[in-house]
Amino acid sequence: MFDFVKTEIYNIALYNDLLKNPLLEFKCLADVTTGEVHSDWMTARHKNLEFNIHTKGRIEITGSLHKYWNAGEHNYNDFTIDNIRETIQHLEHSFNIEPNTARLSNLEYGVNIMTPFDPNDFLKSLICYKFQSFNKMNIKGGFGNDCSLTQYRIKIYNKGLQFNQSRHILRFEKSIKKMEVLSKKHPVFLIDLIDPELHEICRNQLLAAFDDILFNETLNKTILNKPKLKCYNLINNETERLNLNAKGRCDYKKKFNELISQHGKQNFRPLLIDLINEKIDFLKKGNVLTGV
Repeated sequence: MFDFVKTEIYNIALYNDLLKNPLLEFKCLADVTTGEVHSDWMTARHKNLEFNIHTKGRIEITGSLHKYWNAGEHNYNDFTIDNIRETIQHLEHSFNIEPNTARLSNLEYGVNIMTPFDPNDFLKSLICYKFQSFNKMNIKGGFGNDCSLTQYRIKIYNKGLQFNQSRHILRFEKSIKKMEVLSKKHPVFLIDLIDPELHEICRNQLLAAFDDILFNETLNKTILNKPKLKCYNLINNETERLNLNAKGRCDYKKKFNELISQHGKQNFRPLLIDLINEKIDFLKKGNVLTGV
């Protein structure tokens, strides 16, 4: 379930250990805009992870744990709780990172689900998240949509297309910018990624996020009565949609979902909810595989 992380550690001894680690080749960190070299920061990369260390003992490790587990190559397969545990153990053994003290400042979690339909068909049907329109994602070789809010971002994209897979793989995830959004338990540490309670919190947040997504399905608008047609047209009109007050949004969301449930042809919502739950259940059970 968990993918991209940013973890922060304050430990001068670990700073010295990392500088001597044969797996890492550090160089001075430069400003990507000005090219100015920051002599107090050093950076190195290993299997998709970026290690930034400061002379005062601040350490930041950023990247996809899922890709790291796959030797830095991809993240389109399943990444179970056992795989997460194996990855954390590998980081601990290879870099002396203590999972109990590595605090997470950013986290992405979601699921790769196999769909019986082309994910692009669903992506093209997306209208909005919490009444805000989706934006096209910039994915090399892929196709997707996202909606960015102040404290988090929702992403939905064609993972199979991104990695040139023949299977239909839809990725649905939530990217946390402020960890307070994830849980009242704060701070959250690397070791918490194998806590079943955190997995359930993420499941509930993913399902709540999916509930706030509105999307079209193929339907015959000529059979809609005037109230239903008004609802359909309003939801698909960004200006009118955003002018609704809180009560209006709640009412129209309910009416629109009922309309799609009654007249839509694809049955996306119940199908995808089932697939999300099934995949999370599978990932929580664990699976003995070797990645790193």
